Amino acid sequence: MLKKSRNIEFGAQGEARVAQYLRDLGYEFIAKNWRIHAGEIDLI
Repeated sequence: MLKKSRNIEFGAQGEARVAQYLRDLGYEFIAKNWRIHAGEIDLI
């Protein structure tokens, strides 16, 4: 269980870094972690 929570935290940190990088380039987001039947889209 601990490994799974570490993986989730690692993924969240990576998503946050990418989001900040894209914001620095001028991108804006309208949604985050959007779920659909086929999975999840992290940034829209």
